[in-house]
Amino acid sequence: MDDLLEETVLAGGAVDPEELALERVEGDRVLAALRQLSPDQREVLLLRMVADLTAPEVAGILDKSTQAVRALQHRGLASLARCLG
Repeated sequence: MDDLLEETVLAGGAVDPEELALERVEGDRVLAALRQLSPDQREVLLLRMVADLTAPEVAGILDKSTQAVRALQHRGLASLARCLG
């Protein structure tokens, strides 16, 4: 899961060295913020945002209710916003 997280956050399409450096710094910042989330929040966000799965699909994978997945997503996004504020 950590490898997928890092590959997703740090993957960028920049060609210009300055732009690439800025993307790397921002990617590192987002990665650090994601690592501050609970494992459940991080997993839900990755499955929802990166894998583009629906809340019911994530619920099935994680053996949680759809409501629990939505709550984890909401709290995870709120925590990210505070960290990146």
